[in-house]
Amino acid sequence: MSYQQAASAAQADGSIILFQFTYRSVPCRVVTDGAADGAAEGASKRGPAVVLQADMGILPFTGDGPSLRSRVLAVLGRARRMPGYRVRLAPDHGIGLSVALAVDDGAPPATILAAAIGQIAEAKPLFDVVLSLLPKHLRHRKGRTQSTA
Repeated sequence: MSYQQAASAAQADGSIILFQFTYRSVPCRVVTDGAADGAAEGASKRGPAVVLQADMGILPFTGDGPSLRSRVLAVLGRARRMPGYRVRLAPDHGIGLSVALAVDDGAPPATILAAAIGQIAEAKPLFDVVLSLLPKHLRHRKGRTQSTA
């Protein structure tokens, strides 16, 4: 993702990208969520929430195998019950994951980074299962610049 793509994505949804990285080939970004879309339920009322967003891939289509699609949907259903996590399916079948970080947008970068790493570590089992199920051609959403979570 180029800087211009990231900047336009940030402007499009009202978020400001603090930093972005890739974990196991999954594009992730940490943003201040100024938009009131509910992605950071229970976040502090001190200001915009700081949210970790991950673009996990594309939900398999029935043509990729009905049982594969069912298994991925079952995993996502269970993930939706994880406290604090939000899993969404975009109109283009993209799988987005978001979680509010326990920091405010004025926190030092090291604190925000530590919180993001902690959430990635906590979500590792989910990443492992989803990535083990998704065929390689569905792990990346071509042309997407942001998570829909």
